[in-house]
Amino acid sequence: IVKKKHEQYSTMADIAKKNHGQLAILYRNNGSAIPLMDMFLREKIPYIKLSDASENFFTSKVTQDIVYFLRFAINPNDAKAFMQIYYKCGYGFRQQTANWCCRKARNKGITIVDELINQMKQWPRLMQKAEDFRNNMKKIAQSKPHDAIDLIRRNWYYDYAKENELDIGKTDILYSLAVREETIIGFLQRLNQLPKLIENYKCTDNNPIILSTIHSAKGLEFDTVYIIDVYDGSLPHSSREDAREQECIDTY
Repeated sequence: IVKKKHEQYSTMADIAKKNHGQLAILYRNNGSAIPLMDMFLREKIPYIKLSDASENFFTSKVTQDIVYFLRFAINPNDAKAFMQIYYKCGYGFRQQTANWCCRKARNKGITIVDELINQMKQWPRLMQKAEDFRNNMKKIAQSKPHDAIDLIRRNWYYDYAKENELDIGKTDILYSLAVREETIIGFLQRLNQLPKLIENYKCTDNNPIILSTIHSAKGLEFDTVYIIDVYDGSLPHSSREDAREQECIDTY
């Protein structure tokens, strides 16, 4: 039993390094395998993932949204990232204003958020929101990548994801990946590289770790089996509306 969900992946890696016989690690959702594969690739632990049809985590809306938030935090002149996130913060900024700020900031040689504050000076309430946005972005940029993801989720993304029925649990996977990187830039680089590393990995070991969903492992036998993500709402699965909320990282 681990105290924090991301710790289960390093625990599994420690177990996998030992003489384990035929060992399988099972999970309910395919996304749970991504931090495992990341860890095993880092630690050079041989594995085989049983094939499952699933969405691509790396191109999912939640993953891309968090990437845009991180990109803008470390580069406040990234107009593309800003246009992807400004309306997801619940501040009520209009698209016309956002476009205008991107153009004016480039012409003035200032950051987009500084121009946003300039544009809101005649509306004190909106200017305060723009200043809050800038302060939080600075805090995110100065944070470790896993803390940055937690701040994004707490400050803005949880409400947006809930309103749009997005799987907020994917931020948990991103958090688990981010704890292994020291900088946001390093995390973004790893996130960009990881799909190809996973796709190109070929296991030649005679006794690899088996990674599989519980569904795909039905009828198979292994010497030892570990099941990860065993907590209320995941295993056993809850059909309640708030089931996915229980997969979040707010206990870290």
